[in-house]
Amino acid sequence: MNSKINEIDAAYQPFPSFEDWAGASYPPVDWTHRNEELKALRQKTGDQFKNALNAVQRAAAVDTGAIEDLYKTDRGFTITVAKMTATWESEADEKGPSFRDNFEAQLQTYERLLDLATEEMELTEHLVREIHETICAGQEWYWANVETAGGTSREKRTLIKGEYKKLSNHVKTTGGTYHSYAPVLDTSPEMARLIEQTRTVEFQSAPPELQISYVHYAFVCIHPFADGNGRVARALASIFTYRHFSLPYFLGAEKREQYFEALSNADEGDHGSFVSFCISTIIDGIQFLNDAFSWPLDTSRADVQAEAIQSIFKTTSGFTHQEVDKAATTLLETFQGLIATRWQEAKIDPQYADFTQGRSDAKRYSDGITRPDGYRLVIKNKRDLLQLVFTTMPPARASIQDSIIVWVPKDCGEWDELILKIHAPADADNKHSGALIDNEFKVRVAEAMNGHSKTLVNRLNTFADGYFSSRLEELQRRAKNSVAKTDT
Repeated sequence: MNSKINEIDAAYQPFPSFEDWAGASYPPVDWTHRNEELKALRQKTGDQFKNALNAVQRAAAVDTGAIEDLYKTDRGFTITVAKMTATWESEADEKGPSFRDNFEAQLQTYERLLDLATEEMELTEHLVREIHETICAGQEWYWANVETAGGTSREKRTLIKGEYKKLSNHVKTTGGTYHSYAPVLDTSPEMARLIEQTRTVEFQSAPPELQISYVHYAFVCIHPFADGNGRVARALASIFTYRHFSLPYFLGAEKREQYFEALSNADEGDHGSFVSFCISTIIDGIQFLNDAFSWPLDTSRADVQAEAIQSIFKTTSGFTHQEVDKAATTLLETFQGLIATRWQEAKIDPQYADFTQGRSDAKRYSDGITRPDGYRLVIKNKRDLLQLVFTTMPPARASIQDSIIVWVPKDCGEWDELILKIHAPADADNKHSGALIDNEFKVRVAEAMNGHSKTLVNRLNTFADGYFSSRLEELQRRAKNSVAKTDT
């Protein structure tokens, strides 16, 4: 069978030089406002940022193993583990002992990588082998494809951690062909070449999306270890996301097929496809971090369709303003429905409290509301301002009236976001606008327009839970104050 292995070895395509990779074509991205957003998050009081970062690390640790089919997960379970809710350990135990072993090893790796990134430690082969040893500590064996006279069979083998492969690890595709990784004898030279590429001036001065995608892709091409290469690739990418964004490379398991497709496109020479995928993943991680500051419960929601807004010209990303405005309107209507549902489910006796909602023209009723820089209102919609009013009855007369607007980027680029903003006025004494956990929800325009993914559904429901809970808490506070004033 050596002739067969030699034939597959010969088909290996060495990963490109960084100079070639840097010529990839992909939609440009400006990280300025993302970095400003992250800077603001890092300045949150107390342990807020630390706790939110820990949540992202835990989520990344869960999903990196699920991508390699070590176990199954979904976004609900990932968030449960990330939050460390009261039930996370029991739910984790239901997945069997291998989950906890792998998860803890993967989490330890992401925590260690944060320290390494902070120290600006240089990438070396020794470090790569150390990462493999750590991230695969919970895995004792793996399935190897073995070529025999009768064809391909699967053989259970002990995983040697921290050592390069001693046998080929080419993968047989569903079509019966083979995907070739670096031959055994070429593995060490190819790894040395990868390290050398990361030390070039061109690499070190390149924008983060090129550094992150290149190291990730080149490592996958080599596949230097018997197993666990995907986890190590995402860990290596995390070194650079930590340095640039203070976050691990968090690839949600629900994007597994898109991930493999982007890698496959890069194999065919479309390097920009994988660069764009990595940009999307980085932004997802930033959004997850932002969401982690405002986590109560996550439930499902139903999609709501909205009327189209007429437009005759397109944005730079290729979307028409009509399409973008439709996505913004849908987002506002969906949020309105979620809050109305939560009021019904709360079953508050109307003799004590009431809830009303209405839509109006933001241009007429938005005095005193600050418009975000570079954003506009929805075009030609006279119902683009949502007003939610929570009221308690005498003798505890109190009310909260919030205005909600979805702000739209003036000229949507590939990575721009819609912003659903809660504009909460102060109370009668002009001292307290209410203990809102968070006052805005961001979603990339492309994600909002391409149907409601499970990730977006969970995120919006989480935001709605946080808003509704905080408004009931604030209504109670105002009602108590009202009673106190009446008594005096």
